[in-house]
Amino acid sequence: MAARPRIVRAVEDRDEPDDFLPVEDAGLDGETGFDEASYLRAFPDIAEAVRRGTLESGLAHYRLAGRIEGRLDKPEYRALLLAENTAPAPQVAVDTLTISESGATLLTGWSDDRRDALTEVDLETRPGATHNWISFPRLNRADVERTLDTSARHKFGFLLVAAPVGGKDARKIDPRAVNAPVFRFASGRETRLHRAPAVASDTDLRDLALATLPTAAADEPDPDAIYNILDRHVGVQIAAINRLIVDRERTRRLVSRTGPDRASFRGSIVTVARGDATGLVPRLALMASGASAREYEFIVVVTDAGQFEAASRAARVANATLGLSLTMVLQPGGDPAGFGEDSAADIARSDRLIFMDQNIVPRDPDWTAQHTALLDSAPMNQTRLFGGVLFSPDGTASHRGYGFERVRSLLTDPAELPFEWETIRLRRLTSPASRALPAPAQAMGVPGAFMSVDRRWFETLGGFSRHYARAAFDDIDFCLRSQQQGFPAWVHPLPMWHFERRGPQRPEASKGGAILNDWLFHRQWHESIRASLADSKPVGVV
Repeated sequence: MAARPRIVRAVEDRDEPDDFLPVEDAGLDGETGFDEASYLRAFPDIAEAVRRGTLESGLAHYRLAGRIEGRLDKPEYRALLLAENTAPAPQVAVDTLTISESGATLLTGWSDDRRDALTEVDLETRPGATHNWISFPRLNRADVERTLDTSARHKFGFLLVAAPVGGKDARKIDPRAVNAPVFRFASGRETRLHRAPAVASDTDLRDLALATLPTAAADEPDPDAIYNILDRHVGVQIAAINRLIVDRERTRRLVSRTGPDRASFRGSIVTVARGDATGLVPRLALMASGASAREYEFIVVVTDAGQFEAASRAARVANATLGLSLTMVLQPGGDPAGFGEDSAADIARSDRLIFMDQNIVPRDPDWTAQHTALLDSAPMNQTRLFGGVLFSPDGTASHRGYGFERVRSLLTDPAELPFEWETIRLRRLTSPASRALPAPAQAMGVPGAFMSVDRRWFETLGGFSRHYARAAFDDIDFCLRSQQQGFPAWVHPLPMWHFERRGPQRPEASKGGAILNDWLFHRQWHESIRASLADSKPVGVV
């Protein structure tokens, strides 16, 4: 058994070139008529030498010996060259062409370009604005192999994603006026397909793109295949669409304040309301039952337009019965699956931000007094960014910070012996056998479900990243950025009940979101995480 220790998410472009990629060479020392694909097909011995790596290319052989041997004049080559020059462009099929009004685009399909490689795709979205793809991932398509009745391992499929040209300031387009995509091949031939695009919102188009990821590398033996696909511009384009959605919707919010105003507050407690807004009043009552709660302001972000009226009624009831300083942020285009807390950070009226998921309930009614005492007594380096201890309903500590661990698995490459594959996995630290509160401790990260952070520090670090889909990994990414700047996260014995959230309503998009987020996270942090695990400890915990 061959041992091949590998670390997951090492980013490298390992796409192998297709067997018959034409060389872009119009002529050779004044001669014309050289074509790489025809040269290799006409002379199988040379093609085999190229496949084995003995020769760099057919062109290399021609320069070395083929010119002297008169290979370009041989009938087997001339016949193929004539056939290539008169043959139609390779077959192309489009499975999906979806475009948003802002110009974000998703294009999937396949091409039988075994003899003439697909090199470029153009799509004009409006006069003067064109998406141009010259580097894009090719995918294995078992269904196409069956259709073409071929056993050749050729990557027929393609996946193209583009953020709007012009970003959040892009002018709206009329998708019905979008020109047909143009597919160009190495030989110079091109194919233009006429297909009316499906129209989607930016959010729906992003989710459609995410939904393609779980199956994009299904037939690949390489565990890093999906990362290689995302590296070919797909990942950064989906992330750019996600940031566009978040940034644009922040500008459309409505802010409504009720309750008493103060010259200053000790902290701003920010929560995103998901689901039925009628539960806001009892939740606020639990959060603000202690006497010191009047020293804090409460900010609730509502992203579901259908819940605006109910949320407004709840705000009036909370003001009349609880006397809280309450700010409602109505964000009609927000993503209910994401955090959303970041969208309210800039309207807070305190120097302290406390992000608190709606599934978090204080275990101690006077938790705000404990929070205030902690800020007043603990060293500044322990309070700049910290979390509490989250307890499951059965009373056990379900979350006391993040760490990392190595996971080794045995994989088999069809062409090789079995090998060992090592991954680095994010791990939440738990204490299943303990119901006691642990002592304050430094951690690699704390969950965004309950996170307290100095506001100026939050703004200095740029807040949560807006590239992650549906906000997963935002919290650990923020904590690692803070640690990188000299202030690691801490976990303090501030107990909270944690009720797990229900599963996602869009499972395929959520699976794809997890893949994208994992790729983004490891692209950013792989090297530093690997360095933290370089010692003898099996788990990257501090």
